Amino acid sequence: MGDQYTLADAAALPYIMRLDNLTYDFMWQDKPAISAWYLRSLARTNAVDLQQRNYSQELAELVNQYGAAARHKVEAIITEEA
Repeated sequence: MGDQYTLADAAALPYIMRLDNLTYDFMWQDKPAISAWYLRSLARTNAVDLQQRNYSQELAELVNQYGAAARHKVEAIITEEA
């Protein structure tokens, strides 16, 4: 997550993308460095390809819907552990 895009960035991006699709972006909203990294990573061609290849619009909507429905439970678990 430095100045150059590395294998570590490429490995982390799908997980962060999935959390974002699940509406769990609250996990990094108060972490500006992660937010900035994520936006830079999304601008890369491989991120666009990854998302388009793995998600139909219908699947993206379902993931978003189910993620939003469980968000309060996830937030409670994370808050409990903190």
